[in-house]
Amino acid sequence: MLTGGRALRQRFTDPALESRFRLERTRAILPLLRGGLIASLFLWPATGLLLPFIGPVNARLDVLVVIAMDGLAVLWLPILWGGPTPQVVETAGVVSVALNGLAVLALALGAGSVVSYVAPGLMLVTTYAFVVFQLPPASGMAAALVYVVGYLVTPLPRAPAATVLNVVLISAVVGLGALASYILERATRERFAQQRIIEAQAAEIAAEQAKSDRLLRNVLPARIAAQLRETPEALAEQFESASVLFADIVGFTPLSERLGPQPTAELLNDLVSRFDELAEHFGLEKIKTIGDAYLVVGGVPERTRDHAVRVAHMGLAMVEATAACGASRGLPLAVRIGVHSGPVVAGVIGRSKFAYDVWGDTVNVASRLETSGVPGEVQASEATVGQLDDTFEVLPRGAIELKGKGPMPAFLVRARG
Repeated sequence: MLTGGRALRQRFTDPALESRFRLERTRAILPLLRGGLIASLFLWPATGLLLPFIGPVNARLDVLVVIAMDGLAVLWLPILWGGPTPQVVETAGVVSVALNGLAVLALALGAGSVVSYVAPGLMLVTTYAFVVFQLPPASGMAAALVYVVGYLVTPLPRAPAATVLNVVLISAVVGLGALASYILERATRERFAQQRIIEAQAAEIAAEQAKSDRLLRNVLPARIAAQLRETPEALAEQFESASVLFADIVGFTPLSERLGPQPTAELLNDLVSRFDELAEHFGLEKIKTIGDAYLVVGGVPERTRDHAVRVAHMGLAMVEATAACGASRGLPLAVRIGVHSGPVVAGVIGRSKFAYDVWGDTVNVASRLETSGVPGEVQASEATVGQLDDTFEVLPRGAIELKGKGPMPAFLVRARG
């Protein structure tokens, strides 16, 4: 991922990653750059005031140098506050460092001698290059080369030993600065790369978690899924009033034998998908399908007062959806539906392949009403029809025999008008 490249310039092999690193690094050092340039606005005037106490000076040249250096800083400040690109920042650093070094030499040239502040001044400029501008090793050394060469070719009287010593000292500072810059940048790049890996892994985990949550919400009601994430234990609730709907396709077994496996699966998928859409539309909770049997409940897990009305509307819509599905395939499909209202227990049990389910006598009665029902009709108990409004027409069937329950009044529910 990370390569040394040429001329000590480190780079990521991925261009997009390299671009992002340089951009983030530039944003991180901008406050330091701004502070350094503001400091230079005061440093150069202070230098101009102190020079007469250090050695010979050329007053006019000193004033010009100070004005030029402060002008350079003022020129860069709006650029740095304008969100510059990494290329602009690096270019500004190289140019500023080179010019500041040459300015130090210009002061000495004006004084007519290699005064004592030249070497310290050039070392300070070098420090600015690697600490404030944080130039890469190659760029910092290139900027330093400008004023080191300038120092060597400046026509000033000086002792050879002092010249060699100053060049060695300045070069040592440049070399150490470049080495420190290289080590720091490599560490920064490695930390950046590790952070990107962590971000990618976190994104993958979040994506998998989202996928898991979606699957869980497809299996369980949203509130139940949230509770299970908090406390993954057996979860059950008592509901004093709910409406349970059982539906079964009339003659589905012989029909599936005639159609074959694949057409049967496609038919069942189409039909159940239509039922699922209806359950969502009416705000009901689909519990499960068993073959061609479909179980849905109202008032669970979110308690509602109009659960019987919602379930009755869904039952009538299921009758129409089944007929439409059959007509689209040229098949005489009909559904038999039973509805009963009363108390139920609902929840999740088990530790593997768990599912939300409902239990109780209300569920058993709804199942018996479906079994004894009429194809293409919604058959409901007295407990259910007693909660319906005047949008429905209720036709009494009299008492019918329910397996294991004995005789019970039953009613056919239809849409009025």
